[in-house]
Amino acid sequence: MPHQPQERSRPGVPPHSGALLPKTEALAPVPELVPRERFPTEVATHFEACCYYRNRVTQLLPYGWSWIHREDLGWGTHVVFSHPEKGQGSSVYVYKPFLNQGHFGRWLKAHEGERLITMNDCAVMFEWLTRKGIPFLNIQPEFTPEYRLIEEFYGDQRAERSAVPYMNHIDEGLFILESIGASDTAKRAYCLHPMVQGDRELEGTFARNLLHEVTPNVVIAAMEYRRLANAYLSRRKIESIEEIELSNLQAVNEMLIGDKIQNRKDFDIYHSGNHPRRADLDRYFQNWFDRLGISDQEYRDLVREIMLRTASSDFT
Repeated sequence: MPHQPQERSRPGVPPHSGALLPKTEALAPVPELVPRERFPTEVATHFEACCYYRNRVTQLLPYGWSWIHREDLGWGTHVVFSHPEKGQGSSVYVYKPFLNQGHFGRWLKAHEGERLITMNDCAVMFEWLTRKGIPFLNIQPEFTPEYRLIEEFYGDQRAERSAVPYMNHIDEGLFILESIGASDTAKRAYCLHPMVQGDRELEGTFARNLLHEVTPNVVIAAMEYRRLANAYLSRRKIESIEEIELSNLQAVNEMLIGDKIQNRKDFDIYHSGNHPRRADLDRYFQNWFDRLGISDQEYRDLVREIMLRTASSDFT
């Protein structure tokens, strides 16, 4: 029998209880000003640096990190990330016009004892701090091979209307899966679902043999997700939510929960007020929520956590 929705606890990432960043410094959503790269190696403005840090903390969401402070230094941007177990750490992004002028070195002297954070993927800062012998906390997660596959597949692609990187769908979805206690298989297969869900993507992934090193059970879950997700799309009319098929595989139903919550979040933020099919899409998401047992409160709580931890409300 297919999985039946159940009440879910949230054993994953512990929630924050209040606002993290003040709302006094909103960052207007101007897509043409957003860097084309998800993680640009050079920025010229505070806004561009904040776009970088928003994408970085979104990537780190499933691992417990939050963005709690930002400051425009005039020559760069200083931010503080926080983790419930690892504590707080600072990062500074120097604007391109101010590089090689000693600003960061002077800042370090003025903030002696400040705990710095970076990660292997931030290659320039990681190598600079290592070369200078400056202590720092390496917060690099152990990204799975499946995560690296979708990261390469998506690259710097982004939504044109909102300028949000496609990878945010993966990062936020993984946070949701972590929050509901989903299995490792669900998280790995969730990373892969955009590579197999559409016919063109499936053909390309197959032709290039991109999944040849992926565990068979993860591939099976991704393909089962493709079957079920494509069986009920927004243009299909149904008489009862029982017509929406769920899976015999718990991991696949968990993937559907992560996907539908994340997709609805982006729809509500960027499209619900002006989409020509908003009524149909509202009904579509509600049908999935009802079938999967996702309550409105659970949805609001998870979206609130995402928005608070990444300061995304300042970008919308």
